[in-house]
Amino acid sequence: MNMPDRIMNIVTTIIKRMIIFAVIWYSGDFLSGLIVSPADTGVKIGVILIPVLVLILLTKPRWSFLALLFTRPLVDPLRVYYFMPDMNILGLFSFAYIIVAVYMVTRSKEFQVIPDKIRWYYFFMLIAALSLFNTTDVNLTIATLTKYLALLALFLLGYNFTKTFEDALKIIRVIAVSSAIPFIYGIYQHIMGFGVQKYQSFQALAGVTRINSTFSLSNAFAFYIGIVILLCILCLYFSKGKKEKVLYLFLIASGLYCLLNTHVRVVWIALFLAMCLLSIYDARARKFFIITIIIALPLSYNLIIDRFQDLFVKPEYGTSSLEFRSGIGKALLQNAVPVHFFLGHGTGDALAVAKAYTNYRNIPHDDFLRVLVENGILGLTAYLLFIGKMFFYLFGLIRKKINLRVNLIFLTILIYYLISSAAQNIFSMISGSGYIFCLMGVASKVNEISMETGEIAHEK
Repeated sequence: MNMPDRIMNIVTTIIKRMIIFAVIWYSGDFLSGLIVSPADTGVKIGVILIPVLVLILLTKPRWSFLALLFTRPLVDPLRVYYFMPDMNILGLFSFAYIIVAVYMVTRSKEFQVIPDKIRWYYFFMLIAALSLFNTTDVNLTIATLTKYLALLALFLLGYNFTKTFEDALKIIRVIAVSSAIPFIYGIYQHIMGFGVQKYQSFQALAGVTRINSTFSLSNAFAFYIGIVILLCILCLYFSKGKKEKVLYLFLIASGLYCLLNTHVRVVWIALFLAMCLLSIYDARARKFFIITIIIALPLSYNLIIDRFQDLFVKPEYGTSSLEFRSGIGKALLQNAVPVHFFLGHGTGDALAVAKAYTNYRNIPHDDFLRVLVENGILGLTAYLLFIGKMFFYLFGLIRKKINLRVNLIFLTILIYYLISSAAQNIFSMISGSGYIFCLMGVASKVNEISMETGEIAHEK
């Protein structure tokens, strides 16, 4: 090692130790003041976890990625606090993903920046950046671009962290086990009768408590639950003993309980259809799915019927969600899309566009329509090509029976994401889409390893 490198290593080590010392020195007074403060419990947890993650990043950079995945569900309440316009404190996590990815790039020559399956997403990012020329809110566009860049970082981290199938299982198990606290807190919310969205402006949810656990919205919590349930099924295939199986069965059961009480029917439908598709190809999943329906349906029948009633009975006031979705979709396609057909109106600018070109004061609840409005036909095409390439890649591997059950779960999760995206805003919500991009990276690398080495994932 030459002299400049030695000096740089010494300086880096000194700075790291100074930061660690400062964090430890001031943590006592900070924690005591935070505990007695009137802030929400979720906010306190989030504020405590951020310096912990910084310490992990400084001391164990490789494991900081797993730490971010584990703690992400616990810090969502920080979404309501902003440190600059259009950028909330939770946005620090977006920067954290990017920083970890950049750090790993500079530290490892083996870190791949442009894997084959992510190339169309780079083109989408280019279109999203060019839409700055059309946006009405530069700050919001930059903030949204940061989210999209964080999704790219998550794909790359999932891809490059995975060196073996055991590494992939580590990521999957961390995501699954990290749900224990949100699920338990969600059950506690329902028992105690409080939640984030207690009263709605339309009859279907009037007076209903929709639990949100540690998330800012019930929709985000519901989508996260669906991902965890599917990953827990995969973990059951590779569990090492009875205790581990009991853990994943508990997470599935508690997740289903929480999911029903979020009252997010779009996720109900998406998860149901995804499980139906999985059951066609996997006999074990089919048995599990049928048993679950037999147990859960009688217990939740009235709740499900009540939630779907506004689709069949017109509300006395307001509009049903289907009327809203079809109405805003038609208006945007007719009035807004032709104005900036190729590059769109600007990344993150969907709300302003809806207010300007429709009679609605809300963003379209459809990711594909939103991408079309914000990033034009070029952006939507690039995004669909990226998702489509991953979809047909996994489908082709399933037909060849390569890592069959693993790829079935990965494809099921992708289908679940696509169905949910058609009626919600998942893509720009990192608390949901972040896991999808990470898992796409993992899926890409696991199968590349199998192709190169001939090693197939074996169940326990």
